[in-house]
Amino acid sequence: MAKADSFMKKFSLRRLKMGTIIEFLTKLGMTDSRAKFVQTLKTLQAIIDNKPCFNPHELTDEQIKQTLQERGKPINGTRAQMIKRIMDQDNQCPLMSFTLPKKVYCIFSSDCMAVECCMNVKISMFLRVVKAYANFNPCTFKFSYGFDVFKGEIQLPALDFDGIEKIINTGIVFPIPVIGDLEIVVL
Repeated sequence: MAKADSFMKKFSLRRLKMGTIIEFLTKLGMTDSRAKFVQTLKTLQAIIDNKPCFNPHELTDEQIKQTLQERGKPINGTRAQMIKRIMDQDNQCPLMSFTLPKKVYCIFSSDCMAVECCMNVKISMFLRVVKAYANFNPCTFKFSYGFDVFKGEIQLPALDFDGIEKIINTGIVFPIPVIGDLEIVVL
């Protein structure tokens, strides 16, 4: 009992490391508890990594000016003019960027063959960052795409190609409290 009292006097949650807890659970043979603890750590890391997208429409006026200043662009004009200056990417892909909704922020490659988009989606009281990309390589006729952790690739026929109609199940399911699960598919 004296050892236990001595241990408790020296014990501090601030000095406790996650690796020590995992090692402790492993030594005690508590594999189920260890697996749940590891899953909890992964979930916590995902929450920490879930940073909001850079979307000029959601920035404050001061943040817009700072972003323009960092890019070496003028910081005068109305809010709409300043946002337009941020969104303009040297007008590389005007038809593609013109059709985007305001809640989606995309970056296009210089040859307009690739796009990477990000969007903040608020579901109930939760904010979910959704990131997607698409890339077409005309040399190899490969179309690559991704949505969050799901990634895929389609090898297109080299000649006489008139499109592909295919539904791709990504396997991504967002469990949403109260309203149920949201499954993502690519059409």
